[in-house]
Amino acid sequence: ANTCRKFQATFSNLKLPSLKTVHHKMHDLCGIEPVLYDCCKNSCMCFAGPYTTLTSCLYCHTNRFKPNGQPSNQFHYISLTSQIEALYAGK
Repeated sequence: ANTCRKFQATFSNLKLPSLKTVHHKMHDLCGIEPVLYDCCKNSCMCFAGPYTTLTSCLYCHTNRFKPNGQPSNQFHYISLTSQIEALYAGK
């Protein structure tokens, strides 16, 4: 995200799409939709499986959510099966 902002600032004279728009277009083109998992802000743990109901990290004790209710950090997971299917879809 930071690199995208720097790129947009450097080329401010161009009408570049937002990072969100680029992500959506990539998903449309490749047909893969990642599964989003909330994870610790410091990447200590993922709030999945038996940890889905936790609201803070077991290790560093940071909050899972920002004050506005959005996750502090998310992990984009693409299954190996989906990756292999996408790899061979164009052949």
